[in-house]
Amino acid sequence: MDPTQTFTAGQVEDLTGLSSETLRVWRRRGFIPPNPGGGWARYTFSSVVLIGVLQDLTANHRLDVSEAHDKFVRGAGGIYIREAADAALNGQPDMWVAVLTGDVDEHDGRAWTVTTTDNPATIFTGMQSPRSVVAVNVGDVARKVLARIERVEGSDDDDAE
Repeated sequence: MDPTQTFTAGQVEDLTGLSSETLRVWRRRGFIPPNPGGGWARYTFSSVVLIGVLQDLTANHRLDVSEAHDKFVRGAGGIYIREAADAALNGQPDMWVAVLTGDVDEHDGRAWTVTTTDNPATIFTGMQSPRSVVAVNVGDVARKVLARIERVEGSDDDDAE
């Protein structure tokens, strides 16, 4: 599997551990971007990383997948996740994506904002009085996906022998 190519639903299931049903539901509910080119379900590397981020948010931060998608992916969060996935592919430093909650007046009437950084110590600089922060090291998620791709490729090579 080449991370610059698209992945089938079966490959994504192998890489993420999601069941085929969960993958279909997440795609139908709009949590995963539409297929590049239509037809059979295909997923980009950044989509697989996005799935990994959603899994991290639901497992480690106890967010419902809808809430995780709404706060981390909508708006700039989805762009940040794609940029962080691309950075990992190119061997660049890890990128963190964080949701900060605070005063409603600080962010055009919203009580939260999404930010990105390669230095987690700077996450709080985007808000005067943050109440809470949920941050995901998207670069780490992307590296884990790349490692799984290498393992799957290795097992495919073993099967061919």
